[in-house]
Amino acid sequence: FLHHFSNERIIELLLKVMSQVKVGVVVNDLHRSPLAFGLYRIFSRIFLKTKTAKHDGLVSIARGFRRKEIQAMADALSKRSAINFKSKIRWKWAFRYQWILSITE
Repeated sequence: FLHHFSNERIIELLLKVMSQVKVGVVVNDLHRSPLAFGLYRIFSRIFLKTKTAKHDGLVSIARGFRRKEIQAMADALSKRSAINFKSKIRWKWAFRYQWILSITE
């Protein structure tokens, strides 16, 4: 759901969350890609019935992330956080990124 917020708000939210966790945070969000957008258009025409579902899915994909944007947020978090953490970004099936922020000692 983070793609619904500005990058600055995401950083603020993650700073708050990371101050409350002991192990880390896992973010699973959309990869913004022309291919994902096109495939969703086809999928939604076949399987989705409502205009709202079709439209909202496309908006979410359009607002998703690219790897370099997540990395920039990780860099900003590192500069602003008093907590030491390791960041790992992995691309996952179905046009998603898994971003793991592991707390380190």
